[in-house]
Amino acid sequence: MSEDFPKSYFKVLNNEMRRQIIRHLGREKTATFTQIMNLLELDPLWQCGTIGYHLNLLVDSGVVRKYEDGYVLTSRGRSLADLIDKMEYPGGNEKMDRCEASEEVLGKLHPRFVCWLLAVAEGVKPVATILSVAKENWTAFVKVLNELDLCWSYKGINGMVLSCRKNEAERILGHLSTKSDRNRVNFLFDHKNWAKFLYDAKPSFRILSPPSAGLMPMIRQELDIGDIVVSKDLENLIAFAGFNQRTDKPASWSNHIKRGKALGYPDCCIEAHDKGGKIGLVARHDFLKELIDLELDEKMPVEFWAVPHVPCSAKCQESVNLGKRYLDAVKSYSSCLYDSVLKKLRVSYMAYSVGERFLGFSEIPQEQLPIELENEYGRILNLARRLVSEDVKLTLGNVQRPLVYADWENYPARCRLIPDLIGLKWIAFSPGKGMLVRDVKTDKIYLYGMLKWMLPNEYEDIMDTVCRVYKCQ
Repeated sequence: MSEDFPKSYFKVLNNEMRRQIIRHLGREKTATFTQIMNLLELDPLWQCGTIGYHLNLLVDSGVVRKYEDGYVLTSRGRSLADLIDKMEYPGGNEKMDRCEASEEVLGKLHPRFVCWLLAVAEGVKPVATILSVAKENWTAFVKVLNELDLCWSYKGINGMVLSCRKNEAERILGHLSTKSDRNRVNFLFDHKNWAKFLYDAKPSFRILSPPSAGLMPMIRQELDIGDIVVSKDLENLIAFAGFNQRTDKPASWSNHIKRGKALGYPDCCIEAHDKGGKIGLVARHDFLKELIDLELDEKMPVEFWAVPHVPCSAKCQESVNLGKRYLDAVKSYSSCLYDSVLKKLRVSYMAYSVGERFLGFSEIPQEQLPIELENEYGRILNLARRLVSEDVKLTLGNVQRPLVYADWENYPARCRLIPDLIGLKWIAFSPGKGMLVRDVKTDKIYLYGMLKWMLPNEYEDIMDTVCRVYKCQ
């Protein structure tokens, strides 16, 4: 290195943030200040100085050049980007491609989905349901599923689509006459034949080629594609889909025990979920209430947010251990993706309704508010007191991608869980009563409602854990 680079370049490379900037510019060619802020997941209100310092150092070192439309690597910077790749990806292009897929595709999923998906890929979890993939990320997401060599199914525009390894399909369906010599095969089933396939009858189906229009997924509200079932093994996928299918069969939707086992949940948690009733809402309430009573609601283990199930107890060690294995699966796939997922999971979560209804956000303490927002804080607090409750609490938060996109309004209640929700928002909440989420710049309201409007009276006894913020350590 000493022959090509001055000693000052050791200082440039001796910082992960600067290395990320160089890698990113090496791939994207150019990037604006804001794009680099988003890449590094820094807060635009109080971390501009941090990124400014690193960019100025890179410019002063001759690694990056600043233009009106963004930052670009110099020729020396491009050589440094190649050097970083060689140092951090000694295995060659395969590892580089894997990291790119992690950052560019998996990084756009909700962090919990990343844990579940890679736990399946590592054989830690038998089956997972990815509840939401943004429509613009779909094609790239399917490429990652292929890369992981998984089986998956989803609801397409013309029926149920199944993609799996050809040899696995032939064990169940017999020899398949296909023109392609690919080791994967894509099927399309109508509703009736999908049910036959799940319950050991001989189904009819179409074999689709990769560019076929029949592979197009159903898109919800023009926002996302949902309920993609993934597994490493076709038989596990079929078994789970059978328990998850709404049919008249006895082992179907209502059989939570078999469904939980198919998903790899701990027995203790499956039992608590089944006993609680109300499709698991009682189990969720009891878990959160125990956290509050034990004063653990502000220091929840990150492993509880990595798993998809409701832990049977605030002290459930089996859930913690399982969550750790999920996170280890992410780490073994990509250390840079692991760091990003961990950071996104270790945030605050507002429960805005019963069930799996949490809004994740990075909280900005009141004492760190910029001067221009200090007076605004009082105005929004007074508004929230009028609209929600006198005992409302208000915080400023950088909101993450919601678990599932949704967009509905039943005046005066509103639930706009759309891409625009991501970013800086005022978040007001009154435990057991209601909530308000409002944009800092535009004053648009994305989430608003009183629980007494939104939930039936039968849920009154489990509302006390809703519209609270739970913090992860």
